[in-house]
Amino acid sequence: MQYFLAVFSAVALAIVLAYGAYLLTSQVDPAIVGGVLTASSAVVISALTLAFGRYFEKKRELEALHREKKIPIYAEFLEGLFNTFYGAKSNKRVDGVALLQKWQMRIALWGGPEVVNAYVHWAKVLRKGIPNVDTVNATNDLVLAIRRELGHNDRRIVKNLFARFILREYDLYERLSKENPALTLEEMARHEEQAAKTIAGS
Repeated sequence: MQYFLAVFSAVALAIVLAYGAYLLTSQVDPAIVGGVLTASSAVVISALTLAFGRYFEKKRELEALHREKKIPIYAEFLEGLFNTFYGAKSNKRVDGVALLQKWQMRIALWGGPEVVNAYVHWAKVLRKGIPNVDTVNATNDLVLAIRRELGHNDRRIVKNLFARFILREYDLYERLSKENPALTLEEMARHEEQAAKTIAGS
């Protein structure tokens, strides 16, 4: 609020000076008016520069502080997320409902718009049932949204980052998921085991 008032005051000062200059033109030598306007403009520009500079400096400080608060929250969330998918691959019972119940309030409180939207889509996909290609894609979008919110530039990042993290045979997954868009992680785990046996036997 104090920075808004400073900007408002500077703008108001500019209006007053402009009106005063208008009045001076009818009674004072134009050369004097020109000097007054030059000096007044310098004051107004300095005030505006200072006000906006302080505003953006404070804004950056708040964003940095907010980001520091988010890092441990997102780190804990991603740890639970990865554990969930590793459990799904090993055919263990995955309690996705518990994960959603635990984190939806934290995401709502701390997540930016992009993260919240990605989380809502991910939760919708996760509720559909057994984790599959759609779930992996939605999770990848959520992970990237979190990275961007924390300040990372992902323009040059590899495709399907999350799948590359959790799968031993990503190239195999890429081929199988194109052949079967409904491929589940449980099925993918079996394909990975078969590929490992084939390599071991060769």
